[in-house]
Amino acid sequence: LTGLLVLGALGTAGVWAADYTLEHSWFVGVNGDGLVTIYRGIPEEIAGISFREEHEVSDVALADLPEWKRADVRNEMKFDSLDGARSNITNLERLSRESQQSAAKIGG
Repeated sequence: LTGLLVLGALGTAGVWAADYTLEHSWFVGVNGDGLVTIYRGIPEEIAGISFREEHEVSDVALADLPEWKRADVRNEMKFDSLDGARSNITNLERLSRESQQSAAKIGG
């Protein structure tokens, strides 16, 4: 009986820890429409199951970012907080504007 109680407690603790991790994990990636997006959860799939939820979609298109930054977004940048992810989106918006302005100057 004691062994079952210990296993039950460990199982409950494991489920709680996994739930807490998913609720407090954030990453920035690109959605199916090519827009930079904040997701809650983890980017990895486990046993073919996705543990991500689209949280906020930005106006930044992956194609509007400088080439050197696109790989970071495609590889899904992880953050410890929603504020950290939002701060990253703000930086990506700035990079997108600068990239578009440079392209306009070159194109002329």
